[in-house]
Amino acid sequence: MKKIIIFVLCLICLASFASAKSLPDLTLALGDGGPATDVLLLTQIIQYIGDAGYDNLPQGITKVFSQIDSLDEKVTIVVYEGEVELIVGEDSPSSYSDFAEDLADILDDYDIINKITFYEELETEDLLELYDIVLEEEVEEKVEEIPKPVLYEEENKTEEIIPEPELILEEEIVVEESQSFISKLIGWFKGLF
Repeated sequence: MKKIIIFVLCLICLASFASAKSLPDLTLALGDGGPATDVLLLTQIIQYIGDAGYDNLPQGITKVFSQIDSLDEKVTIVVYEGEVELIVGEDSPSSYSDFAEDLADILDDYDIINKITFYEELETEDLLELYDIVLEEEVEEKVEEIPKPVLYEEENKTEEIIPEPELILEEEIVVEESQSFISKLIGWFKGLF
């Protein structure tokens, strides 16, 4: 009986693995400096892919446009300003096109604007150029010296030497006689009268 239960559990596990659709080589792309709503949309797309029965997405496939070197031989899901573009690489197998069509149908069900673009249709492989994104260049702070103001200039300017003042120290030596407390007290009473 124990063997039968284990066998049935193994069949159930194998069936669940067999039912999961495999993902193509995939890149998720967000515009550099894009709005936060694009990140939320991408999160929803990941949820929809999982709900459609595809394998879990591997880590490290989400990149910004400036980090993407090539769009060939993979499916790139581009999210920019609330719209989705599915780019299918040139040398990709037909299963990649099937995935893009399946995902486009899912996105249509949720009223998400999308289109499928094949690599050959692209004007350029650079997503920054394709979407007209200009990155802000790092601005170096330059400290400029403030020029000293010139009040007037003379052709034959001679420097005037100003003599430094002499320090005159007069020392007065004041010698106080040390008095006892009682003699100070007596002097105080005398000063009252």
